[in-house]
Amino acid sequence: MKKIATALLLSALAASFAFADDDAPAADATTTISLGANLTDGNSDTLGLTARLQNEAPFAETWKNVLSAEANYGETDDEKSVDNAKIQENLQKSFTSLIYGAVDASAAYDDIALLDYRFILGPAVGLHVVATDPFTLDVEVGPSYVWEKIDDSDDEDGDGEPDAVGGKDDYLAIRFAERAAWTISKTSKLVQDLEYLPEAEDFDRYLLNAGISLETKVAANLVLSISLEDKYNSEPAAGKDENDLSLVASLGLAF
Repeated sequence: MKKIATALLLSALAASFAFADDDAPAADATTTISLGANLTDGNSDTLGLTARLQNEAPFAETWKNVLSAEANYGETDDEKSVDNAKIQENLQKSFTSLIYGAVDASAAYDDIALLDYRFILGPAVGLHVVATDPFTLDVEVGPSYVWEKIDDSDDEDGDGEPDAVGGKDDYLAIRFAERAAWTISKTSKLVQDLEYLPEAEDFDRYLLNAGISLETKVAANLVLSISLEDKYNSEPAAGKDENDLSLVASLGLAF
């Protein structure tokens, strides 16, 4: 497994430093920082906080770096109900107007799902299926390596002893990804993304992340975003659900 991981890392570095035609001018970088919160008091006391960062930075004419990060925290009746974070980076190198290479890396944790950490790294080949306004569609495919640790110290069955499930694991996966964006008007945009990572040796074990968001500019640099996100793990920790669904509204500053 370690040899496979090393090979993947070297492949990723090789893809990063590959070269092609550099005639196309680079576009401007864009960054959005968003914050969201909800609070109720009465029959049910709830607190929810979310923070998000999205950055797209073209550079060196044919390169683009896409960075996203999020952190979510929530309480219900003074008990923690949400506590997770994720950061993901996608480095792209255009070879032609339609084909590009990419290196995708992510790190995540989820205290409620008993996920201590999950790291994913791998190269990919991408295709701009549709690359003209107002609609764009990109797809990517490539091998990825997954390292994760599931907390095995909880006593979900109530017998006074740790459940002894989970622990560290690593495996080779195949990453399929898709992202679509539709510019509805000068002030509104709909974005949809999907990521599917089955284990290479067992497609019954997989991770699936999907999301759709509506972004509306309410002022010169102020953006209102409403996002529906679904995270599915076919093999969660003992006593935990496979599926996590969330609806998030946030207000962001774009520059």
